[in-house]
Amino acid sequence: MDVPDDLKVAAVASACTVGLSLLLRYGLSVDASIFVRLVPLFVYFVYLFAKDALSETALGETTTWYLVTVVATVGTLLYYVV
Repeated sequence: MDVPDDLKVAAVASACTVGLSLLLRYGLSVDASIFVRLVPLFVYFVYLFAKDALSETALGETTTWYLVTVVATVGTLLYYVV
């Protein structure tokens, strides 16, 4: 069974969103804004709207969007750690 690329990127974004929310709340004891906790989902929405226009570039690859989502999540965590 072949899983669509959109679903793969959505799974990574949702896992990052849940992980970010839990780490901010319970790991760092930070009451962050809902917009901060949803940063990985914003990346996913950018992917949805831009994937056709960027299909012939490196940003058209789903692996790139996995990495962008994880980097955005880690960057958000680092912002609150520092």
